[in-house]
Amino acid sequence: MSTFVVHQALFGQDDSWGFGLLSTTHPNQSLVRRMGNSTDLIEQVPDQVSWQPTLRGRKWNEYYLLFKTYPDSSIGMRPGRVFSHVLIIESVNLPTVSNLRPLLDLLPIQLNKDIVLDPVSVAPSLPQQIDITPRLGYMLQQYVSPTRSGPLIWAGQYGFEEAIVLLWQAIDDREREQLSFNIGFMPTQLRNPADRLQLVSVPQSLLDRWRPNFTVIDINASHTNLNELEAFLAGDFNNCPNLSFILKELGIDSRSLNDLDALYRVASIASNITGASLQEILALASVIHYYKPSENSAKQIKDRIIVRLKHLISNDETGNLARLGSLKNNSLSAVDLSTIATAITTRLIELMLLGLDSQLLSIITQWPNEPSRTWWRTSLLAALENIFSKWTAGSERIVFGLWSQPFESVNDFFDLLPDTERIESSLLSALPDSLPSKAWETGIKLAQVEHWLRLHLACLLKLFNLQDALKKHLEIDVSSTYMAALQLARDQQNPLEFIDAAITLEEGRLIELAGQLCNSDPDLLKNLDITKNGWQKVWLSSVGSEGNLWNSLKQPNQITESIFDHLIAGGQVLPELIKKISMSTQADLRAYSNRSTLWPLLDKNNRERFLLATATGLLTHEKPEDSSYHLEPELIEVFSRDNFFAHVIANPTISLGRLVTYIDRFKLAEANIVKYIQTYNGRSESGDIVALGQLIHRNRWTTAAEQVVNLARRISAFKQAIPFCIDLLSRYNRVKVYFYFGDLLQALPTTVDIRSDWWSTLLEEAKLVYPDGPRQNGIWSDSGGKDHVVKVSVNGGEQWNDLLSGIRRGRFSVSIDSLLAVMIEDSPRNETFKMLQQTISNAR
Repeated sequence: MSTFVVHQALFGQDDSWGFGLLSTTHPNQSLVRRMGNSTDLIEQVPDQVSWQPTLRGRKWNEYYLLFKTYPDSSIGMRPGRVFSHVLIIESVNLPTVSNLRPLLDLLPIQLNKDIVLDPVSVAPSLPQQIDITPRLGYMLQQYVSPTRSGPLIWAGQYGFEEAIVLLWQAIDDREREQLSFNIGFMPTQLRNPADRLQLVSVPQSLLDRWRPNFTVIDINASHTNLNELEAFLAGDFNNCPNLSFILKELGIDSRSLNDLDALYRVASIASNITGASLQEILALASVIHYYKPSENSAKQIKDRIIVRLKHLISNDETGNLARLGSLKNNSLSAVDLSTIATAITTRLIELMLLGLDSQLLSIITQWPNEPSRTWWRTSLLAALENIFSKWTAGSERIVFGLWSQPFESVNDFFDLLPDTERIESSLLSALPDSLPSKAWETGIKLAQVEHWLRLHLACLLKLFNLQDALKKHLEIDVSSTYMAALQLARDQQNPLEFIDAAITLEEGRLIELAGQLCNSDPDLLKNLDITKNGWQKVWLSSVGSEGNLWNSLKQPNQITESIFDHLIAGGQVLPELIKKISMSTQADLRAYSNRSTLWPLLDKNNRERFLLATATGLLTHEKPEDSSYHLEPELIEVFSRDNFFAHVIANPTISLGRLVTYIDRFKLAEANIVKYIQTYNGRSESGDIVALGQLIHRNRWTTAAEQVVNLARRISAFKQAIPFCIDLLSRYNRVKVYFYFGDLLQALPTTVDIRSDWWSTLLEEAKLVYPDGPRQNGIWSDSGGKDHVVKVSVNGGEQWNDLLSGIRRGRFSVSIDSLLAVMIEDSPRNETFKMLQQTISNAR
């Protein structure tokens, strides 16, 4: 190391009686002159306080001023004037000066204004061992104290220079230009009271003013048992082996108090790694990480750290493993961290096997997931992957314990969970009765991510009331076919509360499950409120597609009327419910007073069913056919339908008399009464039969009249209706009446010409059977007639008309008896000819 030059200067009272530069060796006198104020004693010295020449030092721009200031009471000096002998050192040279004594020797002990100044060539110096007095030991102890603030106060002036020399050597060479030492009188005159790198000499008489706020090094202060840090700062390297060792291993030459203090704290650990605790090893590793030695530096210490860590990890049963999380990715080499991570993973798995899952949980949740600690997270993930793959009750407890952490901080752990229904079921079966709300929130997020819908709802139910829990759950449980989660709520919650929630939310699956509850326990329907759509849905669901709405309900009539009153008032009623009612026993609305208002509100199909049921009910229990019975137009239209007549005639309460009245009021077509007469097989009152005949007569129903004749042949009582029907019959059928009901001849209307009917019937049948005329098949000649009387110039029909008219008037010798006999012989299967022969008396 090369020498450097130190210039000198003298400052004191100049010719103008001011304080200024008197002489200097520095070539730039203008520069040195500006240093004057920094070398003057501007502090006010109290009266009666005396002081001796004192060593002072401070930074001035790029220079360090080391000087001694003397009281100057020479002749001609102003009172309080001082004189300073200054050494001017460039700051860049300070790191090379560890021993300040050679420079101090350049400053006279007493005031010497006549001294000859020369530039001084100074050689670099190394730290020297300093004899430490008890008082200097105490100063060192206070200097390194982390709790001290502000300057060190040296009591009096005795020993002040030795203290400066020691402090100069103790501080880091890069901090020396910040060190200042001075003489002080009043605390208020201190330029920077917070600066720790200050040593101030204070006269004994003024110390009481400094004690309250500053650390005072009293004359009798003592500290002799120096620790290694203090010994190192004093240059006593024989008494700081541990600190010297770690400084050498790490290749650190810093004398910064912060550095030396940190290293001192782990120095003994570095020297005895095999006996160090986990906490001590981590402290040592943290210091090594901070100073980032080269790969080859501190290799011995690093290797021993790894060996010790592996031993501590494999034998730890106290949960101290979590301390390892303080190691960062660059605390050790990647290879070393990987080795430690493997050991940690192994130990965590062993803890799980030992049933120490609570201890394991404490370890894995100790440190947040940070990029600077990926090695630690990797070891935890590897352990949990193994633990979750071999799922046990302890695994459940680990998961529940992780719930106490924010989801985002442990979601990578949850990613290791097997996404199976078995795991969800296991967690459900072991779900704690209570956890902090934050834990349930984490559980909810996990269930949502894994799509464990049963667990999701179970956790929601721990935080919210049933309805709110279901509402939140349905935001993710959207499959209309998945029922398991909702079934869980149904089975575990109060049935009434579950039904209320289903009614409010009106979700299809909830409705179905609520319906199942009502089906199993019909008493749950006692709170049925038909004004709520949800209740209507639950009610429908409870009976299913084939069930009876009314099996479990009392007063069905009242409920039905309430439903329709609600609909009439503008409320909503489910179309499915209306349809279901329309297909039930309550479809008969004959007793409902507002039905006339209801009909227009129903859709076509439902209205039709209600109308049919109501009409049938009226037929059975009332007499809607009476003209005095009030009916709304819709029902009149139903009763007037031909297709409803089947319900009428099938109704066992409908007598012939009621039927006649019914047909008469509702103006049914003839075909309906014809069908009835054709199938009639009962007994009727005489008056009802007469009424039937009168009905047929009024409506001029010829077909019905003929059916009455046929019916009278089966049921003789119906002969009473024939007189009213006779004039509606064809001649042939009238003849049949004469034949079958001869006893009625006196009861027939006087307008009836029986003889003409007989001859007209014969004429029509002859034309039909023998269209070519009387000579066809020799009918006329076989009867004894002469062929020449047959008019060949006309057709067969006219020939028959001429001949029969002649027989009737006696113009021909052929008798009607012989003619019919020949016809029957020729057409033996013709029933008309036979009937005419049997009633021939009517032809006379």
